[in-house]
Amino acid sequence: MSTFARRSWSWSLVLSLGLGLAVSAQETPKSGESRSSADAAEFPFEGEVTCENLNVRLAPRTDAATGVVAVLRQGDKVIALGASGEFLVVKAPRGATAWIYGKHIKKEADASGTVLVNDAPLRTDSRAGAEKIGALKEGERVSIVKEHLGWYQVSAPPGVKYFVSKKFVRFLGAAEGIPLAEKTAAPIIEEKAGLSDAAALAKMNEAQALIDEQSKIIEAGKLNDLDYSGVVAAYESAVGLAKTDGVKRQAETKLESSRGFNNMLIALKGNLKAIEELLALRKNANEEKYAKDQSKYEACGYVDTVGPLFYRPGAFKLMMSGKIVAFIKVPDGDEDKRLLMNRMYGKYVGVTGAVLKDPPGWIDHKVVTLETVEELIKK
Repeated sequence: MSTFARRSWSWSLVLSLGLGLAVSAQETPKSGESRSSADAAEFPFEGEVTCENLNVRLAPRTDAATGVVAVLRQGDKVIALGASGEFLVVKAPRGATAWIYGKHIKKEADASGTVLVNDAPLRTDSRAGAEKIGALKEGERVSIVKEHLGWYQVSAPPGVKYFVSKKFVRFLGAAEGIPLAEKTAAPIIEEKAGLSDAAALAKMNEAQALIDEQSKIIEAGKLNDLDYSGVVAAYESAVGLAKTDGVKRQAETKLESSRGFNNMLIALKGNLKAIEELLALRKNANEEKYAKDQSKYEACGYVDTVGPLFYRPGAFKLMMSGKIVAFIKVPDGDEDKRLLMNRMYGKYVGVTGAVLKDPPGWIDHKVVTLETVEELIKK
């Protein structure tokens, strides 16, 4: 395969993988930062982020399948409404958004909108099957950010709950002016009593680790070693092990994406193999076609220039399979032949002329003083 073909395939794969992998901020403190706890605080309260980057999540989990909707920076403020294990339930941070189906909204001229139906679902992205993170009542107003394929992206309403790691939030003081409904709202927990998604989440993490390994193979340029079947198998197991609807939907979405990519990869590798075989057959056919005519010429090969060597037997050379077949010397003062050889650059030709074997400094080589040149393979 040519260098160009390898690079083109590599970039296509990187882009495909890049579309399927989410990049999230690292919840790690800087040197000297403390992991602050808000366990003793009463809700609602105002808190301050103590780490460099803090992910705002859609569920109280840190697995790869849980969506990250925003990233808070050190010193940002949050309003904590409740707790769920090691997470705080917080009001929607500035910049957080959600998606709602366009037919459920009446858009106004000022980029606001009015909800037209009761219990209109809010989702994580512009798909009917995307995870539901809340609902709006008929008559509620929203701020529209943008429109995409019949969906509106809106600023997250107050009723939508988000989760941040409790250990990276420092208590500042009681929060005033929080509506009673928000104070008493219970956090949304995906897990049902007696059910655990631990095994499914472990399989999803295993699949993500396999994806990371495949990315390293791409970076190393070992494209023929790519194999996504393990990723597909891990996500299939995750679907079977999932106990709650939310985790099962996440696993099914990942499975569909990885299965589609694996099928594309198999087809692409098969097509590339077929192309390489076809090119090899064509090359062999061309070489066989003109092998019988090579007796008419002193040398045959692809025309290349020699370059500024200290001693060069000729200004041109004929190449085959990366090896020098012969040097070509243009007779002194014959400008027509020099221009003709320039026009033949990169073409497969046969040449005739006087032959000098083993020129000084080039043992086991020969030099042909050009008399005639003929292009043998024409496009």
